[in-house]
Amino acid sequence: MPVEVVGAQPGNAAGLKLLRSVFMKGIAAAAIETLEAANAAGVADRLHAEIAAVLGEPLLERLLTGSRAHAARRVDEMRAAAAYVEELGVEPRIASAAAAWLEQLASRPRPS
Repeated sequence: MPVEVVGAQPGNAAGLKLLRSVFMKGIAAAAIETLEAANAAGVADRLHAEIAAVLGEPLLERLLTGSRAHAARRVDEMRAAAAYVEELGVEPRIASAAAAWLEQLASRPRPS
């Protein structure tokens, strides 16, 4: 990730990181849910290709594998993000949903 000076306000860099996490973990949660449903519907390969065409295969794979590998740690991050979004006066729909989804992923056995 590129490094950028974000200003002297306390918490500004942390706040930006949390807001970026809402977006990135929200996309990851949507991709995982979509592909699990697509698998159940027998169209996983087609949907995987369509999502990869939009996001790019490297980013999609990073979202899928990173979410599963780091789910337990990311639950806390997304809870913090949800709290921050709420502090800002916005209902944290995506952040809360991503936290719940990551919690489910963390409780699953990891594929070998």
